Amino acid sequence: RVEKLSGVVERLDDNVLVLDCARWREGDVDPWSREAVPLIAIQERLNKLCWNGALSLQFEFSVRNLAAGRKVHLVVERPDSAELKVNGTAVPKAPLPYWRDIRWIPFDITDRIKVGLNTVALRFPEFRHGDPAQTKDQAARYGTEIEPIFLKGDFSVACDALPGRRQGDWETLGLPPVPVWELAPDTLTLVEPRPVAGDVAAEGLPFYPGRIRWSTSFQLDAPALSAKLKIGQFVANVCKVFVNGEAAGVIYRAPFTCRVGNLLCVGANKLEIVAHTTLRNMIGPHHHPEGELAWVGPRHFSSREMESSRDPAAFVAQWGSDGSVPTDWNAGYSVIGFEINDISLILS
Repeated sequence: RVEKLSGVVERLDDNVLVLDCARWREGDVDPWSREAVPLIAIQERLNKLCWNGALSLQFEFSVRNLAAGRKVHLVVERPDSAELKVNGTAVPKAPLPYWRDIRWIPFDITDRIKVGLNTVALRFPEFRHGDPAQTKDQAARYGTEIEPIFLKGDFSVACDALPGRRQGDWETLGLPPVPVWELAPDTLTLVEPRPVAGDVAAEGLPFYPGRIRWSTSFQLDAPALSAKLKIGQFVANVCKVFVNGEAAGVIYRAPFTCRVGNLLCVGANKLEIVAHTTLRNMIGPHHHPEGELAWVGPRHFSSREMESSRDPAAFVAQWGSDGSVPTDWNAGYSVIGFEINDISLILS
């Protein structure tokens, strides 16, 4: 027989908000760009201009109802070459241990954020452009790389999430029907942590790179040595199954089942499923017009229209002046679902 199980879903790791667009200023006297532009476009402009000198970036994010003292950390890649400010106040160079990657360095900004609009400013006193023609000197080839920054901590991200789309090749290649969400960029806001139950990517965790846990307790009246657990709604990369505190197995492919009978006992039982996702929703690509892609390469993170224009530097300047978004660029954010649900126990 099949017994449907109901359970509770919870986030196990810090949530994330991605900040990948900024207003910029070259030097210390030139005017700021009027509009925020993707960092990858700013990098393209500076490399084309062979710009060496001071560079300033300004990011914005909104906070609605985050409780005072709710943990928020700013994560910056290779922060040694930058001066950091949050809401006009310098962030002391007292970094926390690296997070996820040895170059991703967090700073505690919990006491520097406020309800409403917040700014994060990065100033590179000695920015150096990159020259792709350099093949032996890696420092000269890449120059000063400007990368997205992240906010991570104990919060939810409120946003308008609408059903997105998958690249046309998706069905042609017979890939599984992964759910896709399209996030409106102007609605991304830090709020108090919210409960989750279904697809957590649309429930406050759109960029989440961590784990969720589904758990429940139930009673068994008789031994069930051949029992199997089945996940009907499996939108994750891998799940670890625990029965009464002991590891039962790993689920990562169809038919999404795991034998659990040897760990069940007559009476009360506790079942936990810990689902892991990847860095896809945090790293992207987020802005490709075709949404979720069947395969990904470097060109999918940028605008081909910008790169192939006669003057990419001027193209980016116009983008920052009046918000002339390229036709092959999606200003919203495309993310995929993350969910485990429809859990049942198959007893025989």
